[in-house]
Amino acid sequence: MAINDLVNKLNVGLGAAGSAINAIEGVLGFGRDGGQEKFSINKLQGSLQQAGGLYQPTMWLLQLTSPLCLAGDQRPINFLCNSGVMPGKSITTFDHKRFGYGVADKRHTGAAFNDITFTFFMSNDGEPQTYFNEWLENIFYTNASNSIDAASPTGTPVFNARYRDQITVDMQIFLYDIAQNKIMQYTLHEAFPTVIGEQTLEWGANDSFGVLPITFTFRYYSMSTIEPPTTSSSVGLLSSFKNGLGVVNKLVNQSPVAKVVQALNIASAQKLF
Repeated sequence: MAINDLVNKLNVGLGAAGSAINAIEGVLGFGRDGGQEKFSINKLQGSLQQAGGLYQPTMWLLQLTSPLCLAGDQRPINFLCNSGVMPGKSITTFDHKRFGYGVADKRHTGAAFNDITFTFFMSNDGEPQTYFNEWLENIFYTNASNSIDAASPTGTPVFNARYRDQITVDMQIFLYDIAQNKIMQYTLHEAFPTVIGEQTLEWGANDSFGVLPITFTFRYYSMSTIEPPTTSSSVGLLSSFKNGLGVVNKLVNQSPVAKVVQALNIASAQKLF
């Protein structure tokens, strides 16, 4: 009798443990409830595969064209861009109390767009510092070292601002999937740089490269999704870009190519990008 009682207790205990495990699986979403699958790993994987997978923040490119005040400038600033952010948006509100007292509710008044910052690699030929300094000097000319009546090379009087359409551009940020297909585009409308950030100088930074932070403001942004092609191309844009950078790196270290800009121009002429 004692042995039978022990066996019965073990069966009851195992049954209770199994019920507990099933309950935990149901809470975590790994089991079945009423014959219908809840949140399973396979279902999650299937959903992600259907969506094309998760986005990797390394798959992006910046497209920045020169404004009218720098018309014709072909310096390859885009290729020096190291990091950036996707633009954000917020709704401006104010606290409203219906009867002048009590708990307040939020009332919307408009939209606000935050300035964004990109960092650019600094080369030994003065880029992109020279490029963005010229852009800011065309926005508001401040060089009065020669004369208070002096004008900029483009004719802007010192301490004067240029018209908005002369200094703004539409900037594009392109996102790519792991197959290097363009999947999304952000356009920053009427953008222009407002801040050339400080550059850190450090004696002990032997294994790092100089980066220049540039802050842009813009009026608003728009975004659009892009359907990937049904058949992938043999060489994607990002592959071409990365291969081109590898060639540029070799060119920079070879004589007589001494400047990054020269190397980029050579690579572009050879259709490496």
